Amino acid sequence: MTSSHSLSVSLDLLVDAISSFLLDSVTGAPASNLEAHCKIIAEHTMLLVNAIKDYALESRDIDFQKQILNCLHQVANSINHLVDSFKSLQASPNSIPIKEEFALATKTVGDVINSLVIAADETHEQAIL
Repeated sequence: MTSSHSLSVSLDLLVDAISSFLLDSVTGAPASNLEAHCKIIAEHTMLLVNAIKDYALESRDIDFQKQILNCLHQVANSINHLVDSFKSLQASPNSIPIKEEFALATKTVGDVINSLVIAADETHEQAIL
C-alpha cells in the first residue's frame, strides 16, 4: 500500500469515527458508546499520524514536510479540543456557551482535516507538474 493510499484510508477511518461520535453525542447515546468512540478516534488518529509521517518522509522537500506536519498537529489539537469540549458538554448539557464551544470544536476538526487534504493534494499535483 502506498503512503498516499494509507493516508487516504486513515483519513476516511478518522472522519467516519468522528462522524459516529458526533452523531451519538447529539442523539444522547449512552456514555459507554461515547467512550468507545473516543478510543476509536484515538486509534485512528494514531494511524493518521503514522500515515502522514510516511507520506511526508517520502518527499525531500523540507517545506512540504513542515506543512504536512503542521497540519497533523492542527488535526491532533483540534480532536483533543473536541473531546475536551464534549466532556464539558456532558458536565453542563444545558449551557449555551458550552454547546457553542462544542459546535465550534466540531467545525474546527472538519476545517483542519480539510486543510490537510488540500495540502496533500496540492503538493501531489505540484509533484506531477
